[in-house]
Formats: sequence, C-alpha cells, structure tokens
Amino acid sequence: MTENPVPQSASKILLDYVEDTEAFATAINESVGGAALLDSQCNFLREPTAMEFVFMRKMLPAEGAARLLGAFEFAIEKQMPCMAKPSFASAAEEM
Repeated sequence: MTENPVPQSASKILLDYVEDTEAFATAINESVGGAALLDSQCNFLREPTAMEFVFMRKMLPAEGAARLLGAFEFAIEKQMPCMAKPSFASAAEEM
C-alpha cells in the first residue's frame, strides 16, 4: 500500500468528532463502494476521491468539517504549493 499524503491531523479530526469510529468507518466504506477508505479507527487507508471527501465532510459537525478541510489544504500546500490558493477552509466558512 502506498503512503497516504493526507496528514495525520485529518485522521485526528475524525477521531475527535466521531463517537463510534467503527460504525462511522463502516458506514463510509459501505457508502462509497470500492476499496475501503477508513479503517475501524477512522485512519485513512487511501486518499479519498473528491466525492468521497465531500460525503465524509458532510457527515461531520461544521467545526470538524472546517478543520478537516484545513488538514487537506495543508497536504495540498505541502505537495503542490501553486495549488494552495484559494483556501478550501475559507470557502467552507463562506458556505
């Protein structure tokens, strides 16, 4: 398995906001189909597609979703500095 570029903080956010991590991971994995996205402790097994990310974000409370966007933005900024703008986290706050 290749190393996931999503920072550990994204998994930490899920652990902060999801009470039953196993049920949440199972629900996400069954809903997205294909290869599992999360393990039973809400750690990323692979990089989410855009639609999987949107779906997962909508299942989190607003504050958790904004923090999750920030974590992904950090990963993008680290890998591709020219792609870091506009801010995904600030776009989420505007919504």
